[in-house]
Amino acid sequence: MSDLIEFLLSLVERYGYLGAFLGSVLGNITVALPTPYAFLITALGSNLNPLILGFVSGLGATIGEISSYLLGRASRRALNSEQLTRLQLVRRLVERYGFLTIILFAVTPLPDDVLLVSLGMIDYDLKNLAVSVWIGKTVLATLLAYAGFYGIEFFSSLYESVGWFSVFMSLLLLAVIIVVMLRIDWEKVL
Repeated sequence: MSDLIEFLLSLVERYGYLGAFLGSVLGNITVALPTPYAFLITALGSNLNPLILGFVSGLGATIGEISSYLLGRASRRALNSEQLTRLQLVRRLVERYGFLTIILFAVTPLPDDVLLVSLGMIDYDLKNLAVSVWIGKTVLATLLAYAGFYGIEFFSSLYESVGWFSVFMSLLLLAVIIVVMLRIDWEKVL
């Protein structure tokens, strides 16, 4: 893990805001591997303009997060017609509250990858998804950048407490949500 942190920090040292953008893309492109995205942005906030850093990192994080959505879109092909019918009912619910829900998941520690895979499975509008993820990730990255600007040591120790257990729990939660989405008869629920 420390090698990855060193690589991302060297990327940013070498390329500044472009490095922060690339680090944010890489830090959000995967569901399964833990990446020091939050730590990276917090650390960079002590050296770069936090507002510009938040904007650039939010854009990079959004591009990276789209991979989870695309994973859901690709897995849609493996579903049978009954499961697709159930998912269309979920789609109607998501279209009503989806924009705000996506922002909430993107700006908090909630498992946004899980949500984005699910939204890919129901073929949620990519433009709306990208805008709402960008808003949430930009707010999050800006807050992290300002946190680094005002106190990097506290957030560094906080990041160190996250490990493989959180990765396992995220993957387990993803599997449970997908199974639940496919097993629930949404027509009866609605």
